[in-house]
Amino acid sequence: METYQAVQAEIARRRELGVFASWGINTSCFTSKIKCGLCSASFVRNTRNNWAKTSQLGERYTFYGCGTNKRKGAHCSSGTIREEVLKEECAKVLGLPEFDEETFSEWVKKITIPAPGIMIFDFTDGTSLEHHWSRNAKKDSWTAERRKAVSEYRRSREPGWKCYNTFTHFIKCGHCGANYRVQTHKRVDGTIVRSWYCSSPTAAGCFKVGIREVTLKTLIADVMGLPDFDEELFNQQLAYATVPADNEIVFHFRDGHEASRIFVQKRQMPRQTEERKKHMSEVIKAKWRERHAKND
Repeated sequence: METYQAVQAEIARRRELGVFASWGINTSCFTSKIKCGLCSASFVRNTRNNWAKTSQLGERYTFYGCGTNKRKGAHCSSGTIREEVLKEECAKVLGLPEFDEETFSEWVKKITIPAPGIMIFDFTDGTSLEHHWSRNAKKDSWTAERRKAVSEYRRSREPGWKCYNTFTHFIKCGHCGANYRVQTHKRVDGTIVRSWYCSSPTAAGCFKVGIREVTLKTLIADVMGLPDFDEELFNQQLAYATVPADNEIVFHFRDGHEASRIFVQKRQMPRQTEERKKHMSEVIKAKWRERHAKND
C-alpha cells in the first residue's frame, strides 16, 4: 500500500510540474511559458549553427519557435524570436534594466504570441499586457564597419551566381522596375559569355531585352569618357542604369545628370575550328553530289 501511494504521489508531482519534473530535460525559465496564439502549441528552444559569412551572432545562435514546426508535415506561421531579443523585450515589459530569470519566473505566468511582432503577457497577479516589438537585428548590426567589411568581402569573391557581381543591383528594367540578373553560358570554343536580363518572371509585356557584359562595360567607358572600363571610377560616379526600351540604356550619375546610349548587339557565333570547317565542307560536297545524282 505504501508503494502504491508513493507511486501515485510521484505521478501527481510529475503531472503538476510537467516538463520540469524530469531532471534529464534541459529547461529554462521560458520552458512551457511561451504559447503559440495560432495553434496553442508551446514555443521550443532551437540552437543552430550560423553559416553566414558576415554576422555578429557568433558561430551558434538560439531562437524560439512554435513546436508545431517540429512535426513532420506540419507548419505554423507564428514566426520565431531570438533568445536575446526575447530577454530584451521581457526586460522592457517588466521595467528592468536587464533580464532577470527569477523576476521573470515570479511575475510572468504565460506569454502568448498570436502573430509575429506581438506578445501578450499574462502575469501571476491576473493582469495582462499586449506588447509589440519589431525585428531590427539587421538594422542594428549594419554599422559603418560592418558595411565596409561586407563590401570588401563581396568584392574579393569571384563573380558567380552565388556571389555579388560588379553590376549586381545596378541595372533596372525600365518597364517593370525589377533588377537585372546575370546569366552565364559557355560557348563551344570554351569562352564564357555573361549577359544581363530582367529578373521579373511575372511582369506582363516586359520585353526582357538583354545586354552582354562586354557591351555594358564599353558603354560605361564611353559615357565616362574613358578608353577602357574602370571599376573604381564606375563605383564613384554611377548610381544605376535603366533600360527603358529595346536597345537603349540610360545611365544615372551620382551628381544627378543622365546619359543615354543606343546599343546594337550582333549575334556572336563561335569561331569554327579547322576540323569543323573540314567537316562542313565534306557535308556540303556530299549534298551537292546527292542533288546532282538525282537530276542525272
